Amino acid sequence: MSVFRTIFDVFILLSTLFLSYIEVFYRLVVPASRKSVAGRSVLITGAGHGLGRLMALSFARERAVLVLWDINQANNEKTARDVRKLGAQAFSYTVDCSSSKAIKNTAERVLEEVGGIYMLINNAGVLVGEDILSLSERNITQTMNINVIAHFWTIRNFLPGMLEANDGHIVTIASMAGKQGSHRLTDYSASKFAAIGLHEALRDEIDKVFNKPGVQTTVVCPMFIDTGLIHSTSTKRDGRDMLKADEVVEQIVDGVLKNKRELLMPAVINWVSMVLKAVLPKRGWEAFLRSQEIVVPSQTRKEK
Repeated sequence: MSVFRTIFDVFILLSTLFLSYIEVFYRLVVPASRKSVAGRSVLITGAGHGLGRLMALSFARERAVLVLWDINQANNEKTARDVRKLGAQAFSYTVDCSSSKAIKNTAERVLEEVGGIYMLINNAGVLVGEDILSLSERNITQTMNINVIAHFWTIRNFLPGMLEANDGHIVTIASMAGKQGSHRLTDYSASKFAAIGLHEALRDEIDKVFNKPGVQTTVVCPMFIDTGLIHSTSTKRDGRDMLKADEVVEQIVDGVLKNKRELLMPAVINWVSMVLKAVLPKRGWEAFLRSQEIVVPSQTRKEK
């Protein structure tokens, strides 16, 4: 019986792989259609400026109801006003995402004042840009609290409603720094690796523990974006310093509305890196990293 079971399991695995490749090639020819979020609530953390603000404006054009969280009240209110100018509804909340109590209290207000959240975008983030010995204890705890621990609290507050409806979408704005660690980014890379791990484990729980396939998830891993979170970077190749924020947001919104599970930006760098890391000897891989190196100078701490 065990032999037949093994053969059956292998058959199922190979069949699934075959169908997956068919789907990939099919989508190259026939792109997935975009879902509508008109009238549906989209909550974005770190909505006061940068990527969060641009995503809010983009979803406003899709006629979503925007729920905007940011620690900076003035910036957040400006985003809300600009969203309303585009004809969409906006609700703004001043929240310190490093505080579990603040997240819980604000989430309760949102559920009472706005209702259930259809899409949660965990975007708020901070970056210091110091080596591990120069980081203060506060630097480390704040980075971890905002960049990943906050995700636990937002998910725990809004996921139950999604599971009950078997409908919803959780988006994690991570980073390529969560795929490959780099110097002067020890705390940031650790937080982004953790955010990706949380996201992937959550996807598995939604499927296998809660059995709610209608709840979608998307993890976004861009290289550094010109949003204001990072003041400046330098590379060994001119013209490849940072991604353009508006182009990144366009790809994020399009990918999310097509229910893509993972968005890598730019995708080619990640795939090339994975192949080279597998085939190059250690010294060769390190030489490749040096040739592609992005140097992040010390940053003044800011919200994304």
